[in-house]
Amino acid sequence: MNMDMIQKWKTEASDGNFVSYNSKTRQAVWSTGSQGLGTKGDYNMYFQDDGNLVIYDIDGKPI
Repeated sequence: MNMDMIQKWKTEASDGNFVSYNSKTRQAVWSTGSQGLGTKGDYNMYFQDDGNLVIYDIDGKPI
Protein backbone atom coordinates (compact mmCIF):
# COMPACT_ATOMS: atom_id res chain seq x y z
CA MET A 1 0.00 0.00 0.00
CA ASN A 2 1.49 3.34 -0.92
CA MET A 3 0.92 6.82 0.47
CA ASP A 4 -1.02 7.90 -2.65
CA MET A 5 -3.55 5.15 -1.94
CA ILE A 6 -3.85 6.17 1.71
CA GLN A 7 -4.25 9.83 0.75
CA LYS A 8 -6.96 8.90 -1.76
CA TRP A 9 -8.77 6.89 0.92
CA LYS A 10 -8.51 9.81 3.33
CA THR A 11 -10.28 12.11 0.89
CA GLU A 12 -12.93 9.64 -0.31
CA ALA A 13 -13.95 7.49 2.68
CA SER A 14 -16.17 9.75 4.73
CA ASP A 15 -17.68 6.84 6.68
CA GLY A 16 -14.43 5.44 8.13
CA ASN A 17 -14.47 2.25 6.07
CA PHE A 18 -11.40 1.33 4.04
CA VAL A 19 -12.19 -0.82 0.99
CA SER A 20 -9.72 -2.55 -1.32
CA TYR A 21 -10.89 -3.03 -4.92
CA ASN A 22 -9.76 -5.33 -7.72
CA SER A 23 -8.07 -2.98 -10.19
CA LYS A 24 -9.49 -4.76 -13.25
CA THR A 25 -13.07 -5.48 -12.19
CA ARG A 26 -13.52 -2.63 -9.70
CA GLN A 27 -15.19 -5.17 -7.37
CA ALA A 28 -14.61 -4.80 -3.63
CA VAL A 29 -12.36 -7.62 -2.41
CA TRP A 30 -11.83 -6.61 1.23
CA SER A 31 -12.93 -3.94 3.70
CA THR A 32 -12.27 -3.02 7.31
CA GLY A 33 -15.99 -3.03 8.13
CA SER A 34 -15.39 0.08 10.21
CA GLN A 35 -18.07 2.29 8.66
CA GLY A 36 -20.02 4.23 11.26
CA LEU A 37 -17.53 3.59 14.07
CA GLY A 38 -15.89 6.40 16.03
CA THR A 39 -16.73 10.07 15.99
CA LYS A 40 -17.91 11.23 12.57
CA GLY A 41 -15.66 13.62 10.69
CA ASP A 42 -12.28 13.30 9.04
CA TYR A 43 -10.63 9.90 9.45
CA ASN A 44 -6.90 9.24 9.20
CA MET A 45 -5.11 5.98 8.55
CA TYR A 46 -1.51 5.39 9.59
CA PHE A 47 1.07 2.64 9.59
CA GLN A 48 2.28 2.62 13.17
CA ASP A 49 5.84 1.85 14.28
CA ASP A 50 4.68 -1.63 15.36
CA GLY A 51 3.54 -2.42 11.80
CA ASN A 52 -0.21 -2.09 12.43
CA LEU A 53 -2.37 -0.10 10.03
CA VAL A 54 -4.84 1.83 12.18
CA ILE A 55 -7.77 4.13 11.35
CA TYR A 56 -8.32 7.04 13.73
CA ASP A 57 -11.47 9.13 14.05
CA ILE A 58 -11.59 12.93 14.22
CA ASP A 59 -10.90 12.78 17.99
CA GLY A 60 -7.71 10.78 17.44
CA LYS A 61 -9.20 7.56 18.79
CA PRO A 62 -8.58 4.26 16.97
CA ILE A 63 -11.68 2.68 15.49
